[in-house]
Amino acid sequence: MFFGMDTWASLFHLKISVVRRKHSWNLAYDNTLLGRSCKQYRQYAFARFCCSYCDHSWASAHVLVLFHMKLKRRRGTVKMRVFKQSCKFCRQFEEPVFELENMEIVLNNLIISIRQQCYGEDMEEEMQSVIVGDNLKGPHQRWLCEACDLGVCYLRSSGREPYSRVPAGSLPSTFRLEAPTFAQKEDSLLHCCCCCCLIAVLVLFIIIYFFLINVKVA
Repeated sequence: MFFGMDTWASLFHLKISVVRRKHSWNLAYDNTLLGRSCKQYRQYAFARFCCSYCDHSWASAHVLVLFHMKLKRRRGTVKMRVFKQSCKFCRQFEEPVFELENMEIVLNNLIISIRQQCYGEDMEEEMQSVIVGDNLKGPHQRWLCEACDLGVCYLRSSGREPYSRVPAGSLPSTFRLEAPTFAQKEDSLLHCCCCCCLIAVLVLFIIIYFFLINVKVA
């Protein structure tokens, strides 16, 4: 079942009103949101996708959900963005579909982060891990990830737990893959040439060796 932005907003309002009744908070979707914010929370969550062109479906535990938070004069605002993934056949970006239980876990973690960052509370409550519905294997496919394409995904390899919390400020606001420098390319070319020369010398040595043997036999 598909749960849209209205479901996210309703669940958030219900949960935040329990812990902060005197302050007004609202959650809004912003599809231009990036990693630049002093107060932010990001969660890698499990979701499913279905290509609208070829009907190819897949699941991922590397779906980035990004929140920016701001509290001013008892009015709080949270901007949210869910990053898409591309179909590996059509290269068409698609929206993720979350389980309701995982949406609640993500929002519970968000509220803990709001209480820590906006109110300075020393929270003893630990962040929850989202529920991964499938037995997923393999590394994060960065070339299919919208967040990686925009430089805001921190999953460089499969070493990091894909649904773990990444605290704000613990990593740089953006991450970009660096292209090889000219010197690196030149070194690589030189190494390749040396290998080719070595192989050529060995082949020549073998030819001379067999030629000398044939001369002696004759």
